Amino acid sequence: MKFIARSLTMFLLLVGLATQVLAQNPAVRMSPGATKECVKATLKNLKPGPVLVVTVVELAVFDQKTCKQLCAFRRVINQKIEPCQSIALAICCPQGLPPASGYIYWLRVRGTGTSLLTEDWLFTP
Repeated sequence: MKFIARSLTMFLLLVGLATQVLAQNPAVRMSPGATKECVKATLKNLKPGPVLVVTVVELAVFDQKTCKQLCAFRRVINQKIEPCQSIALAICCPQGLPPASGYIYWLRVRGTGTSLLTEDWLFTP
């Protein structure tokens, strides 16, 4: 019994290590924009296979100290990203942000059928 349990454990460990690690797709990189209301984002398709369709990008901005939501904005982009290609976006809140000690930007990327593709956070002082 002990031999079977050890063999099964080693087999599962080897299978787990041998499988490919899946990254988030698309890869998101965010950086602060020209103003505190804006953020720059780059989306890159990491899969070599199918074309990725990004339909909606949602941005929410929070106060870093109180975690209160200051702004929420949704932008429809409907763009296709070819394999190993990227697109750059500049997303801004329509209203001005009140002064705060720092901001937390949350970006959510949705694909066709409103399926969640990925999300990213950016903390700024």
